[in-house]
This record gives sequence, structure tokens and C-alpha cells, in this order.
Amino acid sequence: MFGLSRSFGLTLLCLAVSGAADTVSTVLRNVVRQLETPDELRGRMVGVNMMFFMGGPKLGEMEAGLVANWFGAVASVVSGGIGSLIATGWVAGTTPDLRRYRRY
Repeated sequence: MFGLSRSFGLTLLCLAVSGAADTVSTVLRNVVRQLETPDELRGRMVGVNMMFFMGGPKLGEMEAGLVANWFGAVASVVSGGIGSLIATGWVAGTTPDLRRYRRY
């Protein structure tokens, strides 16, 4: 919706929802990582997390820039959103244990 929006209010709402969802996702990932990683591996796990946290967005920025250059900004935003939804669905579909995660 963000990529196709022509309304400032809708655009602002999309950004707010996206930011809130990203914050919740970050908190949940960090909590699960801290609870499930053995103490002796926690430093390594944080290092791996940092590698993805620092490198992943850079690759996404490059992809978004290339798509925007070739096809336009709207196509870049919309295709990035669709790609994110597909990736999320794939991860959710292939990792049922993660979907059912409960800490007791």
C-alpha cells in the first residue's frame, strides 16, 4: 500500500505500522535469541546476528536502488514489499517450530 499510496495520511499510516511491526519483530528475535542460546555461545550468536543486522540492509538498499534505477521508485517499493511478504510466508511455512515457539 505504501508504494502505491497517493495520500499523505495513508502513507504516514503505512510507515507507522511498518515501524511498529519492525520494532516488535526486533524485540521478539532478541528475546528468543537470548533465551535459547547457551551462555557459552551467546557472544558468537550476537556476532552472527550483527553480521546479518549490518549486512542485510545494505544488500536490500543496493537491490532497491538498482530496481528504482531500472524500473522506477514505485516499482522498487512495491516489488520490495511483495518480496518481503513472499520471504515471510516461505519462512513461516518451512519452520513450523518457530511459529509454535513457546517458552515455558
